[in-house]
Amino acid sequence: MRRVQLRFASSLVAGLLLATASDAFAEDTQYSPPDVLLLIDSSGSMARTTFREGTTNWARPVCGSWASPKPINVSATAVTDAGKTWTAADRWTMLVKVLTGSVKGISCVTQNRADSDFVEEYRLGAEAPIDSRNGGYHIAYNRLVARENGVSCTPAPSWDATVRSNLAEDALSWPITTTGEGPVFWRVAEPFVQGQTEVCPFTPQENDGLIDQYREAARFGLMTFDTQEQWLSGGISKVGIGINPSNRDANYLPGILDTWSFFENWLSDNALIPSFAGDYHLPGCGAASSTTLWELGARNPAAPPWEGRLMTFGPADATPAEMIANNERVQQALLTVRPFGDTPVAAMLDDARAFLLKDTNNMPPYIGGKVDTTFINTPDKGCRRRVVVLLTDGSPTSELRPDCELNGGVCPYPKPQDTAEILKNNNVKTYVIGFSLSNGASSCKTLLQNANACSAAALPPCDSSCPTAKCAFGYCLPNAASEQLATCCVMKNIANKGGTDPLFAETETELQNAFDVIVNTVTETNESRTVPIFSAGVGQYTGNGQIAAAEFLSSYRRRVGDLMEGSLERQRYVCESTGGKLDAVLYPVSEPTGDRLGKLVDGPSSINDRRIYT
Repeated sequence: MRRVQLRFASSLVAGLLLATASDAFAEDTQYSPPDVLLLIDSSGSMARTTFREGTTNWARPVCGSWASPKPINVSATAVTDAGKTWTAADRWTMLVKVLTGSVKGISCVTQNRADSDFVEEYRLGAEAPIDSRNGGYHIAYNRLVARENGVSCTPAPSWDATVRSNLAEDALSWPITTTGEGPVFWRVAEPFVQGQTEVCPFTPQENDGLIDQYREAARFGLMTFDTQEQWLSGGISKVGIGINPSNRDANYLPGILDTWSFFENWLSDNALIPSFAGDYHLPGCGAASSTTLWELGARNPAAPPWEGRLMTFGPADATPAEMIANNERVQQALLTVRPFGDTPVAAMLDDARAFLLKDTNNMPPYIGGKVDTTFINTPDKGCRRRVVVLLTDGSPTSELRPDCELNGGVCPYPKPQDTAEILKNNNVKTYVIGFSLSNGASSCKTLLQNANACSAAALPPCDSSCPTAKCAFGYCLPNAASEQLATCCVMKNIANKGGTDPLFAETETELQNAFDVIVNTVTETNESRTVPIFSAGVGQYTGNGQIAAAEFLSSYRRRVGDLMEGSLERQRYVCESTGGKLDAVLYPVSEPTGDRLGKLVDGPSSINDRRIYT
């Protein structure tokens, strides 16, 4: 059944729809829920607020102490008050709220990542987490806290024996406890003692996040950053995937030290430098034919659920209940991601390309992006839309450009905008949300209002005339103002090459609106339970030639959080003379010729042809 795009609310047209449905009821032909792959910036800067300290650095939140713990309320009006009874949220907390829902009595506590309590809670087997090593990541972990009636709760990894043993024996699994809890849960915020954590006694979150709102309308997937380019084993650089492919057992140390690298054929290519892993060569560094491992991007599905696991869309033929359950798992995975490290956007986009276009693994719950072919050819259901949504708060890093682009060099990954174009050419659009990119004086929205903002005159290319250490993103950047403009232009280039326009957000509300605009656009479509109705010999329609017949199309559109909307449209078979012979030519729906019947009914009375004959 064809799908049309009209929105209207007319009692007469609604009646026509009902009449059509009763006369010619057909099997429900509907648009398959789209795939929305969230590429989420989990770099260290996401642990900062959207407020400046002076004119340079972004401020950190002033959260409460973990040792007690003494949470501090979260507000969004400033960094902190004089009495330090509240603080601004960091960017990660804002993102989690937008995607997973409001948090009761939202607060935060700061936990030093080198602290023994942190290490004990997040260790895997005997291995400490990556961000606790070498004295701990320099930005502390700002733990999200919910509060009610004096009780504080925080998202945490499960230490249930069933969960831990299942993950050790099958790193790809999503284990459930004997009491029905998942591997990520909300626990009472208190110093960690294995086996003595208490489940939160109240419901810490509302079901009003973006993924909740679209849980029946879209299939969500998730990627977060793999920020470690390799791990050393006996002095040899290797890729760490964190799993033994032969039996799916977890292999924690390589996964931790290389943050569970993902790349094309990641489960089957065991070479020191796998064919599709990132590698590079800089001119003048060793033999011209040699390359060095530089595997970054997204983490893979063998990462534990609380360690930024790649979350797939689930089975192509999933029931609504299964789709909702998978979307709930995506939310759980988001809750416990700990921001740290760099911003390898180019590598992550390349991993998204590999997952969506090349990954044929079918090892439930891990199902590769290419297993589902409904986005390519499903005549009975229609093509499934697929999109990538990149959320980032900074410019791409870890690309090794411009040095790797010099004569004889090899870059580890294509430019992010080039990968976005590859995705677009394979029917996958890339949306981009630039988050908190303002320098305090100007924003990307303002800067890009100038149509020539990203021209060579405004941003000179990186060439031999550029001062030392002033090249980035392909531009010559002599000062901070030009660097901010370049960041905005990079976001614009990625989006434009990916078939979209960039969106920018400076506040939590703007971030929520940006996500909603994207997902609402992707999920809007019409469905029908009827077959087309044909009418012959409808006679002359003024100004349009002789109509030999007409085809009437009825459908409805599901809109998240709103009533369904009906649509009734006409396509005209018009008699045209070709070489002295009359042919009936099917014309597409045209509003000026009165084919959008809802517009006629809902339009002003001044319209001459505001009549429908049945």
